[in-house]
Amino acid sequence: MANLEFNIPEIFSLFGVVQSLYILVYLGMRSKSWGGSFMPFLYFLVLGAAFFMDFATRFIHEISPYYGLVAMGLWFWIPPLSALVIIHLAQVTDRPFKHYGWVLGLPALALIATVIAAKYSTDCDIALQCEVFIEWFVLSNLIAGSISLLILWGSKTILRNVRRQKFGQERYWLILSFIFSNIFLLALMFGYFGDLIPLEDIGRIRTLLGLAVVYLVTTSLFRIYPQSAWASIGAAGEAAPLNAEETEIAVKIKALLELDKVYHEAGYNRRDLALELGETEGSISRIINIHFGKSLPQLLSEYRVEDAKRLLQQTQEPISVVASESGFSSIATFNRVFREIMGISPSEYRKNYVKNSG
Repeated sequence: MANLEFNIPEIFSLFGVVQSLYILVYLGMRSKSWGGSFMPFLYFLVLGAAFFMDFATRFIHEISPYYGLVAMGLWFWIPPLSALVIIHLAQVTDRPFKHYGWVLGLPALALIATVIAAKYSTDCDIALQCEVFIEWFVLSNLIAGSISLLILWGSKTILRNVRRQKFGQERYWLILSFIFSNIFLLALMFGYFGDLIPLEDIGRIRTLLGLAVVYLVTTSLFRIYPQSAWASIGAAGEAAPLNAEETEIAVKIKALLELDKVYHEAGYNRRDLALELGETEGSISRIINIHFGKSLPQLLSEYRVEDAKRLLQQTQEPISVVASESGFSSIATFNRVFREIMGISPSEYRKNYVKNSG
């Protein structure tokens, strides 16, 4: 029974496992669209596994000579996952995999680089985890983690716009907390070099840092994230009716289209509309789909074609000018969209109008 007596670090790690499982169950119960919750689900799955590996070290570490390496690798996977969660949190429903999915491959590249470096630097028996292999493993993963966080600098325009969105202020500070916690984690892992910090202390501080992230999630993220990121995304073909606040937003969207004519800007898109209204892109898409019965690109195209019809009827401006004045980015796009909606080309429409009016 003595083996079942847990020390303080193990109790903290076990608490992290339990809390991570609670979050995973919560995500599973609340999520109607796995596309919207996959990223946070994967993050807490890895974090829970890292907690478990730390907790079980004393009991099962002998099952494999790679046990310590896998445990360390799970913690090194946290910064890349955090970067994607941060981008997801900033954009809400935009999937970070479209542009940043390669970040998940950085830990694998770090392992490959470690094997190559250790092989050519010394006669290291990797199965025994010699010191030089561990040093290369830590170094390569520190580089991978740093690259992961650096992409946030390249995406600073996304982060800058967070404050203007719903729950923006809270999400902004939550994002900063994620960033600083990952910077601290990487700085802590640097302690593996030269015994700068005792290994036991690294494990304890790492566990406390993970628990701090869990605390942030349970006290803040659940309150501001699910409504936008997954709870409001219904199953395919399923759409809940708009509430009073969403109906008011729909009225504002209609005013922006009919009075401000925002569609005259050729590059105007969902992100621009969301920023203008201080809402999330996911909320805007849902409101437009339910209230107008179509997507935003379809809506913009219809308004642009209506303006183009008026110009074709009332002026003799060249087709290229009509396209530009109506908000189309090119004549080719104008011709294609006009034909899709009206069934004929713009020039044919003008010719028929002149003929019928004469």
